[in-house]
Amino acid sequence: MSTATLSPALAPLLVRVAYPVRVLAVAAWAVVALALAPWWTDAFVWWSGAGLALVALWPFARAWRRGLDPGDAAWYFLLYFLLAMLLRGIGVLTFVDSPYLRALGDARSPSFRQLVGWVFFYSTLGLAAMNAAYHAPSARRWAKGCLERHALLSAPWRRSRILPVGLGLIAIGGIGMLLRLDSLGGFANAAGDPVAATTEKAVGFFWTIALTEFAVVGYHVLVMGAMLRGDRRLPWIWLGLGLLVSGPVFLISGSKNVLIRVFFTPMLFWHFLRKPLRLGHVLGFFIGFALLFPVFYAYRSLGIAGLDGVGQYLGAMETPLLVAYNRAYDADSFMRILHATGEGLVPFQWGRSLEELFTFFIPRAWWAAKPESFGLVFARLYMPDVNLGPMTYVSPSLPGVLFLNFHVFGVLAGFLLLGWGLRAGISLARGGGVGAVLLYGYLFLGAVQLVEGSIPASIVHTLSRIVPALIALVLLSGSRAPGTSRAEPA
Repeated sequence: MSTATLSPALAPLLVRVAYPVRVLAVAAWAVVALALAPWWTDAFVWWSGAGLALVALWPFARAWRRGLDPGDAAWYFLLYFLLAMLLRGIGVLTFVDSPYLRALGDARSPSFRQLVGWVFFYSTLGLAAMNAAYHAPSARRWAKGCLERHALLSAPWRRSRILPVGLGLIAIGGIGMLLRLDSLGGFANAAGDPVAATTEKAVGFFWTIALTEFAVVGYHVLVMGAMLRGDRRLPWIWLGLGLLVSGPVFLISGSKNVLIRVFFTPMLFWHFLRKPLRLGHVLGFFIGFALLFPVFYAYRSLGIAGLDGVGQYLGAMETPLLVAYNRAYDADSFMRILHATGEGLVPFQWGRSLEELFTFFIPRAWWAAKPESFGLVFARLYMPDVNLGPMTYVSPSLPGVLFLNFHVFGVLAGFLLLGWGLRAGISLARGGGVGAVLLYGYLFLGAVQLVEGSIPASIVHTLSRIVPALIALVLLSGSRAPGTSRAEPA
């Protein structure tokens, strides 16, 4: 029974009571888990895993009757988190021989299974905190106030400016691409070795890489303009122009992320500006994208000069869905963190892994001793036994990196902040205009990617898209105060 069917006096009381009841339920679950941990390893693992499944799936069950909003990043964060932490944890206990975990011994040993149980335990606490913060009224109030204070988020766009602004941003991104290619020795050299082009050869060229994001934002401006005016050529603009913008970037980097930004983000825009999507449409896109993972990895490994060997490369790979599953190895990383910190092999970071947030904008040419990204340092510190090669980025997982910095307090605080931010973001997109929707498209992808745990990298990459988007909004916005219209005539 919903509170809507109850008397006006009783419904608020039940709402107030429900929150402390849920807090007590999570606390009771945690007490039982802590009691089981030292005495009964298998029970601890499955009790913790059941708690993680319940906390992750409860929001879906709760929202199913009134309908899930496919534009809400929280749903995709939860699904990705379930895959990367719960399903991956079950996998390493049963059928997965993870190269990251061989130093921890036999998967059937009590110590190994204990680590999986602790991964489930801390992940459950984090998701419970996120769910609680997501429903905080303060997030909705903040979003409402933000829309009232910042006209750019709600002001309609001047249609006469959409084409020049979009093309201008694409041109700026093209300049960034040319500068990047020059640093890599030309297109043939870059596309011949995409791995090197995005690792050791990319060191010191952050700003040229960030400049290429202007082209993606310009493309999004043109796509949104076509949506706003009901242009029948929208599918061709979305696909054709998207290939022109994303193709060169993908060929020199092998980055799957640029393809998601170019082809999925407009689906979000359509959802908020034109017609709501169904959850199945979005999941279908990501499942189809996951099926192409072997092709993406084949190109990234072989480069454009080795395309004749793609068939042989694919023949030696696992099935596409298993390739995508093995990419979500975040539970493995968290296990290595728990093992290293528990055994005293590596000390807690106490915030040092977040230093990149304060140094990323300084060119390496000005500061030769600038610290490396923690995603690169992590593998050397916590997986020294795994031969990953130079400049290899490894995802430390969100609960893992929060635990590594501030133990359980970091997990709780980090997920509380994330839940609050997710609710504030979707409230901006629902209540704002076309500007808020444009910015939310980039916040959406950054929030979901946070499952992988490199907090500075996710924030920096999101900022590299937010900055050109804000420039576009300044140039596009009309002079009218915030209102209900998404666009206005020239």
